[in-house]
Amino acid sequence: MENIPNLFGGSTLSFTKNPNCAGGVATHAGKEFENYLETILEENVPDYYSIIYQPTYTNHYGLPGKRKDYKLVPNSNMLSADSKTSKLETYMLEAKQLGDCTIVQKLDYEWNNLRAGCYGDNFWLIYDYQRHNNSAIKWVSAITEYCINLKKEVADIGINFEWIDHNDFKEMLCEQLN
Repeated sequence: MENIPNLFGGSTLSFTKNPNCAGGVATHAGKEFENYLETILEENVPDYYSIIYQPTYTNHYGLPGKRKDYKLVPNSNMLSADSKTSKLETYMLEAKQLGDCTIVQKLDYEWNNLRAGCYGDNFWLIYDYQRHNNSAIKWVSAITEYCINLKKEVADIGINFEWIDHNDFKEMLCEQLN
């Protein structure tokens, strides 16, 4: 618990810095998930790609400097007109640890930015959730159905979107980049 200034010149109590509060636990789980995906990227991304950590973008509100987790960018010094590297794509990646799926509304922000083209032509959202939680299983099933339609919707404007279970990430990564 900590006293912090509020917008009106007064002060208020904040519990968010406590690592045992819901936000602290979620932040820790999210960071562990990002570290896990980072290891997969570092072990499997070919040399003709660079991994950019915490790349920035402008969101659908027009606010610059927002961050994603990773961006895969072709190394220009390794591109050649004669090889498979001449058609390499750039990919924006986001890791989402959905936990028990009680706050999946945060995905709506992702979908709005995706529809607005804020993430470029290729956006992958790699997710995990509590697989033993019946409510989370139902939520992820519903979101997966939603993402099937969303993928079709954004394909019409030239955007490739992938909703990727983390268990399928390494295979998808190797398939797409090699």
